[in-house]
Amino acid sequence: MKSRYTKTSQNRDPHTGSSMKHASPMECDTPKVELKKRINLFHCVSIIVGVIIGAGIFVAPVGITMQVRSVGMSILMWFVVGVFSTLCALCFAELGACLPESGGEYIYIKRAWGDFPAFLCMWMNYLLIIPVTGATSSLVFATYILKPAFPDCDPPREAIQLLAALVVALIVGINCHNVNWVTKLQAVMTGSKLLSLLMVVGIGFFWLGTGNTENFTNSFEGTDFSAGAIAFAFYSGSWAFGGW
Repeated sequence: MKSRYTKTSQNRDPHTGSSMKHASPMECDTPKVELKKRINLFHCVSIIVGVIIGAGIFVAPVGITMQVRSVGMSILMWFVVGVFSTLCALCFAELGACLPESGGEYIYIKRAWGDFPAFLCMWMNYLLIIPVTGATSSLVFATYILKPAFPDCDPPREAIQLLAALVVALIVGINCHNVNWVTKLQAVMTGSKLLSLLMVVGIGFFWLGTGNTENFTNSFEGTDFSAGAIAFAFYSGSWAFGGW
């Protein structure tokens, strides 16, 4: 009775005498499935810098100062949060060097505690962290856009929410339509962030250079040392340093 299975054809190597298997035409002609590479180095740098410089840097300074109620304590909180974020970034850098795989914290949690905790981490990111971050960034953008139109009062809450929703819908539409448009928009937004930060730093140094240093006289006067104020200030600073 003939077997239902066919044998793989083999030839002998004339030099070594070992058998050589011939690959089937399907194995040779199967195309490799991969994403189209449409992002160049400049666009990659723009995206990474845009992720590092988030909306928190434009909001956190006010939040920290409002919580601790003094300039000196605010600067101290920035230093403490900066050291903490640097240590966290170094830990992730060491993990990335030990586990050079794509996936970020998912890979690290999976290796340490298994599939289920890693699964929960990813769903928490997709359902909570990423949507909240996007919503917050859009609200900050809408607030800064509408503020010049209301110089004597805060912009209406409904107007801020409506503009923020339109911004999110516009970005989603651009992402769905053409990735090249997204990279160009990201480059523009990253340039705007860098220019804004340079303006803030430049104006600050100019203000100090003209002798306006009264805020640094008794800079710790009136500081709120309560645990709640310190915790909220630390959280606000962590948001600004979240780009690591």
